[in-house]
Amino acid sequence: MRFPIFLLLASCAHQPSATQLEAAPSLPAPQGRTFARSPGIPSDPAVARLVAGVRWDTALSGAAGGLGVEASLGAVTYQPWEIREAAWRAGYPFPIRQVRAWATPKAAEPPAELLAWLATVQEGTDLGLVRTRSPEGDTWVALTAAPRISLPPFPREARVSGELRFPVMPGAKLVWTDPVGGFGELDLGSERVVPLHTPGCWLVEVRDAEGVAARFPVWVGMSAPDLRLYDLPDLPTEPGPRAEVLLDEVRALSNRDPWTRDATLDLIAAMRLADSTAALVPALERLGYDASRTGSWSCEATTLEACLDQVLWRPEGRRVVLAPEGVAGFAVDVSSGAVRLLGLVAPE
Repeated sequence: MRFPIFLLLASCAHQPSATQLEAAPSLPAPQGRTFARSPGIPSDPAVARLVAGVRWDTALSGAAGGLGVEASLGAVTYQPWEIREAAWRAGYPFPIRQVRAWATPKAAEPPAELLAWLATVQEGTDLGLVRTRSPEGDTWVALTAAPRISLPPFPREARVSGELRFPVMPGAKLVWTDPVGGFGELDLGSERVVPLHTPGCWLVEVRDAEGVAARFPVWVGMSAPDLRLYDLPDLPTEPGPRAEVLLDEVRALSNRDPWTRDATLDLIAAMRLADSTAALVPALERLGYDASRTGSWSCEATTLEACLDQVLWRPEGRRVVLAPEGVAGFAVDVSSGAVRLLGLVAPE
């Protein structure tokens, strides 16, 4: 592995001065108007000294700053969904590879662990690095990403009848879900245009041979919500009721009515969750459901939020969650120490 010489010298040649460290940190905006890579120069001289010559990204650093400030208030613990939300809010659409944080006393020199970590950042990596301050001291927060594709800027908010225009990207494909569960998939061997004809949240992905190369939501005909989905007030604590409230909230944002719960579908979902080898289609048809018109989604993760993220922020899962009005059943299992969810949606 080859490391840039300027990173190897960071511990001696680019140390911020005492005056720079004493000054209040200057943070990039935690909220952007577009999704794009935004190379820049930190406005905080203490940070600028450390990243001289590095591909420091304004949007990625805005996400790092937002996380750092919220962490100092006890509002985040650097969970994957919190990192995703911060990146999207700041306008960064590419997958995050690393998140790191180092706490120090106020105005202290950058910790040796930070300098050593900077020396491992590979050339060409996007770096988000900020210094935040609270009454308890300073915190240095870093995010990294390694975009595999180039994208033009896309708006976080767009008007109805607008469009998203994608350039040619050989070997890549475009996948999206519209606010009412409509699903699209196109090869990017030629330029593609997605007309934004429906108000609400559009979820867009670009995939290549390695997987998801970019993913972002575009809010059409409305403002992006200020409150993160999982931060809604008065959420139930039990996983099942909590999941149901969150799923209904996602439907409400797209002007969809809540599902009607179906006890039989609940039972089928619970049976399937208890025995993954159980055949789903025969069970549905035996009990009078049209299996070809019944959608399903499932997830497994260490937390409910991480589990739901696999469904709500992937086009294939979102299309089922936003399906037209129907009956639904789902089951939750936490017996293994992980959270497992399975949902079924059928027309009435």
